[in-house]
Amino acid sequence: MNPVERKCVLSVPNDLVQDILSRLGVKDLLRLRCINKEWRTFIDDTNFIRKHYDAQHSICKGKGNGNMPHFVYNGGDSETFCLVYVQQGEMITLNLNADLERDSKDVVVDDRDRYDIISDGCVNGIICLNWKHRDTELNNFLSLWNPATREFKAIAYPNMPPLIQRSHFEVYGFGFDPLSNDFKILGLYSITEFSCYYEMYSLQNNCWKRLREPKADIGGIPMPTTDGYLNGVYYWTAEISGGHLVIVSLNFSTEVFEVSDPPQDAVSLHASQIYPSQTTITLYKECLALAISHTVQEEALLYSIDIWVVTRFDDCGVPLSWQHLFTVEPVHANSGLQLAASRIDGHLLISSLFPSEDCASDQDSECWLYNPSTTKYTKLETDFCTWFRYLESLFPLSKRLDQV
Repeated sequence: MNPVERKCVLSVPNDLVQDILSRLGVKDLLRLRCINKEWRTFIDDTNFIRKHYDAQHSICKGKGNGNMPHFVYNGGDSETFCLVYVQQGEMITLNLNADLERDSKDVVVDDRDRYDIISDGCVNGIICLNWKHRDTELNNFLSLWNPATREFKAIAYPNMPPLIQRSHFEVYGFGFDPLSNDFKILGLYSITEFSCYYEMYSLQNNCWKRLREPKADIGGIPMPTTDGYLNGVYYWTAEISGGHLVIVSLNFSTEVFEVSDPPQDAVSLHASQIYPSQTTITLYKECLALAISHTVQEEALLYSIDIWVVTRFDDCGVPLSWQHLFTVEPVHANSGLQLAASRIDGHLLISSLFPSEDCASDQDSECWLYNPSTTKYTKLETDFCTWFRYLESLFPLSKRLDQV
């Protein structure tokens, strides 16, 4: 860029430049970083990175066709990581296995096939993965990965409590602290069914610290399989003594657990089931939602799902009031229904469960796309274990290099 061109660019108001650049994709912005130091400083600014992500989210939402991709994972003998999205009304699957291998090659010195890799969440374009070595648990580690910028960061497990194996460590929540601009991971070492250690990792500080347990005796919280994070808070369903259903939340800024009540009609529905109902915290469009899968007619193997959304939170993100939205059209399923995820347009991804013919697995599933407006199911030729909304971003995992 010659001096005249640079002077013209710098004479444009800063807000206008931000507005224009925030509409560009990550690859285009990474190229612009290479022009000079001024551009690099501008694009690496924390405020611009958040503005860019918000702008991309608004653009995606404005398309109105559910086109925000999901980062999905399928375990088993051939682990697969993909982006699943809609293009001209058709569902497209983009395999990311080669991208992950490329971006992790400087860290994963052992053969990647010797690891079982679990997807534990996706927030602000950053993906959290848990790498479990099949031969020695001493090689287990976590990672954060930004596929758009190709940044990959390995994270060691926290120090183990005495007599606890590393194999007992799992990730139960991944999120972003908007007050400190920090990505955080909630990890848990299980000791017994009702005893555990909670650990919190901070990317900014690059270290773990012990968290206080929730005040209520909630037993275990479920591992994440879909989006449970919203606006700096992570949410789960759990049961306290007596089987009473509760909502557990963790504010990533205060790092304090809170326990609150779900809607009363959800509690009644959950308690009325002869067989355990499937409860899921997820996002419905952009609202925090509670989904309960339940039987309608046990003998006919007829199942349905009820959806509630939060209408009011307190200042710490604890749900205060709920609204029942709708009941999914009942459908036959041998072993029940499970809400896999919700698209940004409100369509639901639902798994119908049935007994597996494979001795290595208890259940198989089929995936369906459900439209609440038409109450129609559309079968999808895909089957994944976890579904997390994904939108590419510039959020860094370390100090930016001068060249990308």
